[in-house]
This record gives sequence, structure tokens and C-alpha cells, in this order.
Amino acid sequence: MFEPLIFVPIFNHFREFEAFAPRLIAVAAGTPFLLVDDGSRAEDAAAIAEFCRSRKLALLRHETNRGKGAAMKTALVHAAQNGFSHALQIDADGQHDAGDIPRFFAAARAEPQALINGAPIYDASAPRSRTRGRKITNFWVALETRSRAIADAMCGFRVYPVAELAARGVLAHLNCAGMEGDIESIVLAFRAGVPVKNLPTKVVYPPGGTSHFRMFSDNLRLSRLHARLFLQSLFWRKK
Repeated sequence: MFEPLIFVPIFNHFREFEAFAPRLIAVAAGTPFLLVDDGSRAEDAAAIAEFCRSRKLALLRHETNRGKGAAMKTALVHAAQNGFSHALQIDADGQHDAGDIPRFFAAARAEPQALINGAPIYDASAPRSRTRGRKITNFWVALETRSRAIADAMCGFRVYPVAELAARGVLAHLNCAGMEGDIESIVLAFRAGVPVKNLPTKVVYPPGGTSHFRMFSDNLRLSRLHARLFLQSLFWRKK
């Protein structure tokens, strides 16, 4: 049975989310919807809470900022515990094309055990530092999985087969709390035998958008994650 949930991790992004939300909610067309507020400042937290209250949307909140990976795990565990088979993740800042949600759901319906992964198609708005950084990450992910099955490990637009991840023990082993959570989740899913299907999707960087990527600390986290995943790969038997 296909029982999907849409979730959005959000941290001090209410202005961007408010502009993006009408399109997102319209395309969702009645699919259950969850925001995970990862410890936003008081004014954003109040606006997020009111937005959810007025539209009868589900909201979970971390009282302190724990990181995108922690927000993602909160949503996935919530989905598993509440009987959802799949959870579609989309970022709050409007970078992703909400119009592609039906395509992602159709792909998940067709292959319910697969993780449907967004493969970004960038336009001229994409900073070179971001696209270069992703190439480095995807190089390491190919080594860590001994495969090029994962076209992009950092895209925050994907459908997780929640029931499958729970059954294979993946949810229990998600440890990364920060920006590196997207990478860890898809690598662990692949290693557990979950098929990854890449779906091309347009990604834009809206003018004046807010980035929470911290150059030094987040790159350090990414380096530590890749070191750990690579060392683990030396003892991993591909399924």
C-alpha cells in the first residue's frame, strides 16, 4: 500500500517558505504534510506555528537547533511510527520544483522499495562553489558504495521508502545531525540493499536566499563522514 507523507525541514527560512508554500501545498493535493522546525528563532517559530495552525498542517519542533540531518530523522521516524510507507523530503527555501512531486510519487509507486533520488539540473543561478563541492562528494560516495548508482548524494528532494528503511534497520543507524545527513541516509540505504532511482529535477538558487551552510564546520563534518563511510566500505559486502 502506498501511503505517502510530505515533509519539510525548516530553520529560520519562513520568509522563503511562505513564498514557496502555496505552490507546494497545491501540488500536494491533500497528501499529509509535516513541517519539522529545527529550533528556529522566536519570530520564525511563531510564524511557522501560526502557518501550520491556520492550515491544519502537522508540525514537529526541536526546541534547539540540532541540524538538518536531525530534522530529517525526526520526520522519517515519525512517518514510520505513524504507518506511512513513504516520505517525500523537499527543502524549505524554494530551490526545488514542487511541480515534480507527482513525478516523484509516480516513480515511488512504480518501485515501492526504491529510494527516489533527485538528480539536480542546475541553471546559471547555481554558485560554482556548490556545484564543485557536490562533485567532490559524489566522487567519494562512488568509492563508498563501489557504484555510480547515486547520481547526487546531497539533493534534498527525494522519496524515502520509510517502511523499507525501517525493516532494514537503516533508520536506527542514522547518526548525522547536520548537513551531511542527506549523504549518510542515501549511502546507508544503498548499502542495506535499497535500490536508488535517480530522477532529474531542476534546482534554482533564488536571489537573496539564506544559506545555513557553514564553510568550515560543515566541510569538517562532511570530511569526517566521508572518512567514516570510506573506512566502513573496506569491510562492507555489496548486496
